[in-house]
Amino acid sequence: MTWRRNDEIGLAFTAVERRADPAPSAGEVVQRVALLEAEIASLRVLLKRLKGEKADAAAREEAVA
Repeated sequence: MTWRRNDEIGLAFTAVERRADPAPSAGEVVQRVALLEAEIASLRVLLKRLKGEKADAAAREEAVA
């Protein structure tokens, strides 16, 4: 707790020093890259499926109109 002015009080937070995370090992980097590549591949599959669904919906709307 810190005194601000005369009879007012307030909170003050001290800055905490953060230590830099240690550099990842080569194995950790390879593992992380593999995970990211797998995630990108699954997102591409999802995007392709969503585009197909959108095209199907547009074709159905044209057929009705």
